[in-house]
Amino acid sequence: MKKIFVFLIAIACILTALSAGCVSIRKTGEGEGTEATPEAGTTGTVPAPPPANVPPPATSSPPVTETPAPRSSVVYTDETIPPMDFPITKEKMPSSNATYSGYRTQIFSASHALKYTNIAFIAEVANPPFIIDLSTQAEDPNPWYSFLIVTVRDAETKEVLAEDGFGRRYSTDRSKEIILYRAGKFHVNVYGARVRVDIRIITGDPEAPAATATPVPAEEEFEY
Repeated sequence: MKKIFVFLIAIACILTALSAGCVSIRKTGEGEGTEATPEAGTTGTVPAPPPANVPPPATSSPPVTETPAPRSSVVYTDETIPPMDFPITKEKMPSSNATYSGYRTQIFSASHALKYTNIAFIAEVANPPFIIDLSTQAEDPNPWYSFLIVTVRDAETKEVLAEDGFGRRYSTDRSKEIILYRAGKFHVNVYGARVRVDIRIITGDPEAPAATATPVPAEEEFEY
């Protein structure tokens, strides 16, 4: 009888503990047994929630480098080529479907007093038209003794593309223009005697290049 009484007291204690909610029984799976876990309000380690889906940081694109627009340029050259022995016909006006810039920008200017001398320069024209503006002052009223001849050639092939001047085989108009409606690299030879010529190079560039000091070559004497 005494053993039964003790057994009943033990069962009562177990039931009391279960009814207090201190321990809960969680089935972990077949064959895995049971595992006691803390209930709410009791101490224990709670696992952290999984991190949310965070997008990767955006990568910045490399800066876009703009290619500078091509510019025309003019430089002196030591390679002088005397004019031909006969006059050259000017280049014809462009056809109606020719394309060239509507800008007119002076990119070069110079003034030379010629005494049977040659000077030359290379013009690289990126934006046509290519205009050589000439203003001449004669020292002698006789156009045979005061004259100017300006010859434009292809810089690579040396083919003569255009020519004009003052006196001798050309008129005595003080202001002249040689115009080529094309891009390219050109050799321009200026030859004359007893004249002062002001030269301006005008192209279709949107703006003039930065000013740079350009050495002026020594004028080469050449009897023509």
